[in-house]
Amino acid sequence: MLLIVAGTTLFLMARNGLASIANGTHKLPMGVHSFVQRADYFSAQSSVGLTLIGLGVAVGFAASIRHALRRRARLAAAAT
Repeated sequence: MLLIVAGTTLFLMARNGLASIANGTHKLPMGVHSFVQRADYFSAQSSVGLTLIGLGVAVGFAASIRHALRRRARLAAAAT
């Protein structure tokens, strides 16, 4: 769950950054020389956020399968 929340937060922050560049309200921080660099940064941040969301879904799916298999094994052992 934490991976999904962290990935969603990262993705939304990147989306807001890209939107502020598109609106012309974004100020460049010190050390960044062009808006292209900043857009690349936000694009990479967005990709990492989506990757974290995918990993969170995969971990949750694997955990649910593992939980179901253990429950089934425990019920089978109790029945014998």
